[in-house]
Amino acid sequence: MSQSFLGKQIDGIWHTGVVVFGKEFFFGGGIQHGPPGRTPYGVPVERLALGDSHIPEDVFLDFLQEISSRFSMDSYDLLHNNCNNFTNECSIFLTGSPIPEYITALPSQVLNTPMGELGGEAPRRVRASTLSPYARFLHTQTPLPILPRQ
Repeated sequence: MSQSFLGKQIDGIWHTGVVVFGKEFFFGGGIQHGPPGRTPYGVPVERLALGDSHIPEDVFLDFLQEISSRFSMDSYDLLHNNCNNFTNECSIFLTGSPIPEYITALPSQVLNTPMGELGGEAPRRVRASTLSPYARFLHTQTPLPILPRQ
């Protein structure tokens, strides 16, 4: 379907999170966590080992607190500040390595298609609250907020 719509084969539009300390952390209307593989975004189609971390949990939670203003519902941007950007920052913090480029490069691949070029700025204006009725439900609820921490 992507071939006919975009003029380029795109294998998926990936939602990512990072599993650490027995929880999956993800960006969905803010920084949240849930049971690994059971977030509101569905069952993972792929799991990748990103490496080992020696960062203590309290240091990671402090890191999440520091970046929380950049990963809020109001800061969501479909192409430039999404769950994959969050997961990438977490991976670099925890392991020193980014997530695979085929995930982080997807927005630029879409923008470099004829349809992406036609869209111009329109995709950038899509916010989490306008993605779907489910997204609106998800973001009006706070199912598993990580922040604030006590």
